[in-house]
Amino acid sequence: VRSKDGFTFPVDVRVSVNISAADAPYLVALLGSPDQVITDEHEKANFTVLESKVILPAVRAIFRNVAQEQSALDFVNNRTQVEATATSHVRKELEKFKITTEGVFVGNIDLDESDAGKALLATQTDKQMALNQEQLYAQKQKAEMARAELVKAQTQADQQKQLAEAEYDVLVKKQVALGREQEALGEARYIEITAEARRKGYEAMVQALGQQGVTQLELMKLVAEGKVQITPQVMVTNGTMSDALAGTLLNNAAANNAAATHQAPPPPPAKK
Repeated sequence: VRSKDGFTFPVDVRVSVNISAADAPYLVALLGSPDQVITDEHEKANFTVLESKVILPAVRAIFRNVAQEQSALDFVNNRTQVEATATSHVRKELEKFKITTEGVFVGNIDLDESDAGKALLATQTDKQMALNQEQLYAQKQKAEMARAELVKAQTQADQQKQLAEAEYDVLVKKQVALGREQEALGEARYIEITAEARRKGYEAMVQALGQQGVTQLELMKLVAEGKVQITPQVMVTNGTMSDALAGTLLNNAAANNAAATHQAPPPPPAKK
C-alpha cells in the first residue's frame, strides 16, 4: 500500500469468509471452478480462483484506499481502526458475490522494509524517546516541587513553634518583672507605713511624756538591753553621784561613736 505521505510498504492481511451451500452454485456458475488453483499475476503465488479473482482484488483496492487516507505512522498506530474500516468495506464488496465476510485481520506492517520507512520509524522512535524523557523530567520536577513544598511546610511549622515559644518566654519574663515590681512597691509601701507609724507613735509619746520623759524612757531601754553601762567610771572631784553617772554615759557615747568611726581592720586571710 501507499500512505498519504508517500510511503510504500507491504501489509500482511488475513480474510475469513464463509460460503453457504445455497450460494455455492452461484459462484460455480460465475467462476467455473472456484477451488481451482492458479498463479496470481500480482502476488506471483498460487491461489484458488475464488481468492485470485474475487477476494484478493477487493482486499487490495480497499486497503489502498484506506492507506491513502492517512499517514504511514497513523496506519501503523491505528491497526484496530484500520481492521474495522477494512472489514466493513470488504464485507460490503463480497456480499455482491454472496460471500459472507467474518473478519479482516491485519498482520505485519513492514514499514521498515524500505530505507525511507526505516528512517521514519527511527524518527518516531527518537520522538517517542524524547517524549518519554520529557515526561520523566516533568515527573522529577513535580516530585522536586512536592518535596520543596514539604520542606517549606516543615520549616514554617518549626518557625511557628519557635515563635510561639519566644512569645511565651517573653510573656513569662513580663509576668516575672511585674511580680518583682509589685513586690518592690509593696515593700516600699510597708517601709513607708512602718516609718509613718513610728513617727506618729513617737509624737504621741512626746505629747504624753514630754521630750525629757521620752529621752529618759529611751535611756532606760538602752540600759535594760545592756547597751549602756551605768556603773560610774568617772570620778568627779567635789561632784555628786549624778555627775559621775553623767560622765560615764558621756564616755559610753563617745566610745560608741569612736567604734563606729574607726572599725578594726579585718584579719589577714589564712595561708593555704
